[in-house]
Amino acid sequence: MIYLHHRPTAVLLPNRTQSRLTQDDRTALGAHRLAVLSLACRAHNLPAPVIMRSNHGKPVCANAPLHFNHSHSQKNYALAFGFDAQTPLKNTQFYNAKPDLGANLGAGVGVDVEDLDRAVNFSALANSRFSDDERKRWQANGTAAAWFAIWCAKEAVLKAHGLGIRLNLRELNTHAAADDMAGFAQHARIGRFYYRCFSVNHAMLAVAHRDEKTLWDLVWV
Repeated sequence: MIYLHHRPTAVLLPNRTQSRLTQDDRTALGAHRLAVLSLACRAHNLPAPVIMRSNHGKPVCANAPLHFNHSHSQKNYALAFGFDAQTPLKNTQFYNAKPDLGANLGAGVGVDVEDLDRAVNFSALANSRFSDDERKRWQANGTAAAWFAIWCAKEAVLKAHGLGIRLNLRELNTHAAADDMAGFAQHARIGRFYYRCFSVNHAMLAVAHRDEKTLWDLVWV
């Protein structure tokens, strides 16, 4: 089961004075992440999570079968997490794995959120970051929501696997259902991941996981 947590940044950062997030703001969001994950671990009779970074820079839990990922935009914060027996506790193979190898890569969840009013050169980025199929899908719709659904899905899939941007985004093609809000992405280096997209607080949010059923059992918290 995947748990999905979303809050407007205005709620989490009520004293924020600048339009862009500061380092103090990012630290506060990190503290909020730890608080949510600690409560979840306690509810599952697990110790408070100890967060470390893998060789790929991805935060991981070192002492409990917890996988998680968070993302923030200027106006929105999202955290996806779950408990999985396959998630490593403290596996040296995980921390020493090569970027595109390692048995434990891909055991987690990925999430990405983007504000729909973010200033983006849609055409230029679609040409450089979207596959041909994705670019045609976006051009057939033409909306910011359709563009960000593709973008966030790709980002969430890569974050779920743990490669980040080490894989060329044009090489990762998303295969969407009719409404473009769910589907899967597949690549020889990472296998297949499923994703779902949601419109929340004038933003697009995508969450990705290796197992399709787990993704559809998603619970908002």
